[in-house]
Amino acid sequence: MKKVTIALFLAAGAISFQPMQQSYQGLLPCADCTSLDTALFLDKDGTFLLQETYRGSKNGDQTFVSNGKWARTADKLVLTDSTGEKRYFRPAGKSLEMLDQSGAPIESKLNYRLNPSEQPWPKTRGEGGLNSSDTSMADTALFKDMLSATSFR
Repeated sequence: MKKVTIALFLAAGAISFQPMQQSYQGLLPCADCTSLDTALFLDKDGTFLLQETYRGSKNGDQTFVSNGKWARTADKLVLTDSTGEKRYFRPAGKSLEMLDQSGAPIESKLNYRLNPSEQPWPKTRGEGGLNSSDTSMADTALFKDMLSATSFR
């Protein structure tokens, strides 16, 4: 009986840890804009890129990009960005459903789902993508590659 229980546990674990889709996209609700056009890219090396475009805001469309590490638990996808902030999603069929800031389901009739996408990973540094930032600090320039979270002086 013990062997059967262990075999069932391992089989359930294998089902839970199927490979993750590499990109997701969707229009999510937005409190101060018409919609939040969201694209999430997961790399096999455990890094992610999250691109969010606030559509119809009072300041016009604005795009923000964050990156960091992703990890999958038995029932959640946890994104930890380069500042340490966490975002949570859970598998819903082939899609991902956004969870609240504590990792609990959002009780709403609004759409919080990102669907599988065939979008390729955004362009890399030097190709005109939205994945780098430049900052001047005193007499030192700082370049941050948003894809790898690596900073260069």
